Amino acid sequence: KRSFKKDISKRENMGYDERTDTYTCHAGKELQAIFLKKQTSKSGYESEVTVYECEDCRDCPYKEKCTKAKGNKRLYVSKSFLEKRQESYENILSEKGILYRMNRSI
Repeated sequence: KRSFKKDISKRENMGYDERTDTYTCHAGKELQAIFLKKQTSKSGYESEVTVYECEDCRDCPYKEKCTKAKGNKRLYVSKSFLEKRQESYENILSEKGILYRMNRSI
């Protein structure tokens, strides 16, 4: 949706540098990985989440739109989830996936 694309707080709307493993916010500041967090869901699935934090959000003109936190913006990203989501998206767009979607609609 247009509202999602305009939301500057979303990970998808930030620049990502794979080489340095950092995100760049709307104000041009870097969000660097500060630690890895292990989470366990109610079903028992363990996932590893990378926590990114902005270098300094004190005088940022976009802070109200970007985060509700009193301190710096934090971003929680599960890299394995992103890889699985990308694989799923590629499967859906493949010839076989298009055929499955077409047959499912019938």
